[in-house]
Amino acid sequence: MPECSNCSCFREVTSSQSRLGILRSLVRSTHAEVEQELNRIEAEEYGKYQAEDQEVKLKTARAGYLLGQIGGRFQTCEVPAEIDDERVARTISSFPARFEGQPQCVTYCAEQADAQKWFIPTLRNWAGFCKAAQPATPPANCLQCAHYLPSTGDDDDGRELALLTNSLGETDSESAPLLLTRKSTIEQKIGPHKAAELALACNGDGRVTARLRYLPFCKAHSAVPQLWNRFGDCKSWSAAGQMAAVQVPAPSTLPPIPPSATGGATTAGSSGIAAANGLPSLPPMAAPPAGPPAMTTLASMGASPFASAASSGVPGLSQQLAGLAQNVVGLAFAHFTKSFLDVGTSSGMSTPPIRVLAPGNPPLTEEMLRRSTEVAAALYGTVFGAAERQRYGEIATAAWNRDLRAAIDAQLALIANYDAHCTGRLDRIQASRHLQSFLSACGIAAEARR
Repeated sequence: MPECSNCSCFREVTSSQSRLGILRSLVRSTHAEVEQELNRIEAEEYGKYQAEDQEVKLKTARAGYLLGQIGGRFQTCEVPAEIDDERVARTISSFPARFEGQPQCVTYCAEQADAQKWFIPTLRNWAGFCKAAQPATPPANCLQCAHYLPSTGDDDDGRELALLTNSLGETDSESAPLLLTRKSTIEQKIGPHKAAELALACNGDGRVTARLRYLPFCKAHSAVPQLWNRFGDCKSWSAAGQMAAVQVPAPSTLPPIPPSATGGATTAGSSGIAAANGLPSLPPMAAPPAGPPAMTTLASMGASPFASAASSGVPGLSQQLAGLAQNVVGLAFAHFTKSFLDVGTSSGMSTPPIRVLAPGNPPLTEEMLRRSTEVAAALYGTVFGAAERQRYGEIATAAWNRDLRAAIDAQLALIANYDAHCTGRLDRIQASRHLQSFLSACGIAAEARR
């Protein structure tokens, strides 16, 4: 008799393998918002467990009734000796062993999961009649996978709060309120931000659109790895330092980036300005997918309204774009940048200062570029790889070094959308316009492929 617990298709949901248990182990926090979200998830999971457990009980009772018709006993796996094997097999095959949908909170058999079929183990393998048993394999540990990226939010917050605390004792009375305001803002947003990420991860059953701040990330599946691979059955697992032979292709919404960093060919209509400014070019935007008329991504907005004007050298373009971006950014971001840079340039700190990539007003810091890159990647609907991040950084740094005011202002407006992006409240249309303005001001056409 094959034991289900020794089968690779057996999915036993224990407290540590439940979605709630995994999320609690990944996010340890005393914030009220986090506890409130975990309580909501717990109530939701308990409701699912009750429904799935009731389904198992009803179908088990039905199987017991069918077996009783031939004189058998379900609990003891007994049938009368005079009942031939063919009739027993026919009765067992009539058991309602299949779940109505994929179970989340109860143990199940995933032998035909690829065909969207999941089974109740005690019915499918009653008295050892299952013929599909497969030897269990060692579970794939996400922490040892080459695709695994740990979370960075707690470390980033800790460094920034330490910098602010150290700077408060060294700054003058004029800058102290700005530092206190920034410190308070960071502390107040941690709880809501973590709660929002918990909701995103749970609602998507582990799948997320981009890398989160407080939860780990799987590059192969764009998911929270411990949720996506909670039973250790991931087929894309690759030992750290050894990338899998089969690579996951990039989404079609992100066009390939040209290999040339500078001086290469640019997109049609923008080569003149790109060459004059010495800036690399970004690829053309992808065509919008078929569907309802609502368009929210950068690719679905079509060609940039500024691209053709930039390529033809319309006078006054920079002034127009600068005025547009200034209205969006406002005084709040100026305060943030000033306090952010004051912290990074203070002397006598126990932690390293924030790295400035390019001078300007304000200077471009490594953190500013990271935030802008994440928002841009979300608008493209993908996760930028190392080469794409480098290309994007080269364009932004070149804009700062050449003091392209319109591009800088559009970039600041894009950075101002970072918190909304992290909490899932990003205005994609407005942010896409900021990105288009940035590309156009750099002489790069953001055209949609038709």
